[in-house]
Amino acid sequence: MALLKKLTEKLQSKKKVSEKLTEKKAVVEKPDIAIKSSTTALYSSILKQAHVTEKSTHGAANSHYVFNVSTSANKNEIIKAVFALYGIKPVSVNVMRVKGKKIRFGKISGTRKNTKKAIVTLPKGKKISLYEGV
Repeated sequence: MALLKKLTEKLQSKKKVSEKLTEKKAVVEKPDIAIKSSTTALYSSILKQAHVTEKSTHGAANSHYVFNVSTSANKNEIIKAVFALYGIKPVSVNVMRVKGKKIRFGKISGTRKNTKKAIVTLPKGKKISLYEGV
C-alpha cells in the first residue's frame, strides 16, 4: 500500500507542476513593437556612434545630429536606420567623407582609417537624447 501511495503522490505532483507551467505560459505576453532584432542589428551597424564634439552639441539645439556611419552607407540607408532606431523620420541627411590622418610609429608611417560622417536634420520639435550624461 505504501508503494502505491508514493506512486500516486508522484503523479499528482507532476500534474501540479504541469498546471503551474501552463499558467505561467498564459501570463507571458508579446510586446506591441514589431521590430525584428536582426533589422535593429543591421541598422546599428550602419549608424556606428554619435559624433560627440562641441560643435555637434551646438547643432543639436537646431535639431542637427552628427553620426559616424559605415563607409558603404548611403543617404537612404541612414534615413531608414535613424527611423528604425529612434522612431523619428529625418527631414534631410548630409554625408561627408573624412580622410584618415597620416601617422607614424617611429620609422614606420601609416594612415588611420577613412570614415564617413552624416549630419541628420530632424523636424522642428523632435529631439534625440544623445548628449545627455556625456
